[in-house]
Amino acid sequence: MKSNAQQLLEVASFEKNQPIGVTVSPVSNRLFVSFPKHEPYLYGLTEIVNGKRKAFPDQEWNKVDSLDTKNHFVNVQDLYADQNNFLWVLDSKPAGASSVFGDSGASKTGQFKLLKIDLKTDQVVRIYEFDD
Repeated sequence: MKSNAQQLLEVASFEKNQPIGVTVSPVSNRLFVSFPKHEPYLYGLTEIVNGKRKAFPDQEWNKVDSLDTKNHFVNVQDLYADQNNFLWVLDSKPAGASSVFGDSGASKTGQFKLLKIDLKTDQVVRIYEFDD
């Protein structure tokens, strides 16, 4: 009897880090993983290369900088790789009490953005900012 069952293959391990977003580019088969800003924090967005995390699109975007939220990740929430070879990254302020509205539940403005990254060049090509 022949078996066609596929085996689950582990491509990376994150120890105490808890990934919240995972996507694979349908064009290039590249794997991307996002992480919340909880300790132990290493990067908000990574590409998995040979089983290891690599800051994506670069170290600068992953640098912790609470003053320059336009050019650094605040708290990567989710990601999606599309058929046109773009990676879409939803980035927002850190959530308090399990809510994007913070501890009180009241809405706050700013620090919400959607990034469009060209996977051919690994460059951010567009940033859509949302006030609330």
